[in-house]
Amino acid sequence: MNLNLAYTVANLRVINMYPFVWLHTTEIRVLRIISISEVRSFLEILTGRGSVGVASGIGSCQRIRIEDISDPWPVSEVLRGLLL
Repeated sequence: MNLNLAYTVANLRVINMYPFVWLHTTEIRVLRIISISEVRSFLEILTGRGSVGVASGIGSCQRIRIEDISDPWPVSEVLRGLLL
């Protein structure tokens, strides 16, 4: 678990911030989201944890993976609700 990561889901953007030596920020506008996925390993299924992936295209700068969250289903449902 990395305590330096910050994820923000707002009504217009999904933002990933990683401040370590420098600040690296990735933003995806909600209107540009083309896929939302939930990813869980076998161990994560047993512990109820997982990740939510958001993509607006092909390439690492157009994807955000919200990792190591307690229950990924409500997060993905909020994101799907923003698309309507």
